[in-house]
Amino acid sequence: RIHANWGEQAKMSLELQALKAALDPGNPQLLGSGSSPASAQWYSITRMRASGELWIEGQRIKVKGEAWLDRLWRSASFELIETSLESADPGGFLSSGQIAINRFSLQLENGWELLLFQMHRRDGTGVPVPSGMLVYEDGSSRRLSRDELTLTETGYWTSPEGVRYPAAWKIAVPGEGLTLAVKAAVADQENRGSVRYWSGAVDVTGQANDRAVAGQGHAALVGYGGRAE
Repeated sequence: RIHANWGEQAKMSLELQALKAALDPGNPQLLGSGSSPASAQWYSITRMRASGELWIEGQRIKVKGEAWLDRLWRSASFELIETSLESADPGGFLSSGQIAINRFSLQLENGWELLLFQMHRRDGTGVPVPSGMLVYEDGSSRRLSRDELTLTETGYWTSPEGVRYPAAWKIAVPGEGLTLAVKAAVADQENRGSVRYWSGAVDVTGQANDRAVAGQGHAALVGYGGRAE
């Protein structure tokens, strides 16, 4: 059960039930690192049944749907993942201190989930390097290397503070017959705290094995805006 309260504006109470076993995205199988310290820091349950209630400005709304749980238990987790991803780059695409990571967590209506990472340079140079993991309907999974998938930016959004973020993408995994168009569900989902980043809902449409498929998900885009003033 999850409870959250945002003062007078909103609160929620949800019951969550795992529909698949936990996945270890920090595993060397995904990151390509021989010894990943991140594997002891983080796991995901990529599909959960969710039901409960939301209260928005005093209005009670019953809700149900599906959720994705990421469990992190050390604040250094993303730094450890960053280190592992950097060690997985034998071609020297990135150098220390330059790395940033975009992350996509996508649930498809055919029962698949797609977890993608995209390493990129903070200064915008070079070609971003993707990697990921595909989870099948039965809960089995496999790593997707950079040679097996493409992630191409197809649209952008500029925040009121002048930070330009990707806002639409095309994802292709030819070996799985998967072609997806991913788009921000709402353009302005920028976090304007001490560090600027974009984190929010995305909509998914496309094809899987010559059949139309839709879905939903979350994207986190870091390394674009730096620190807020």
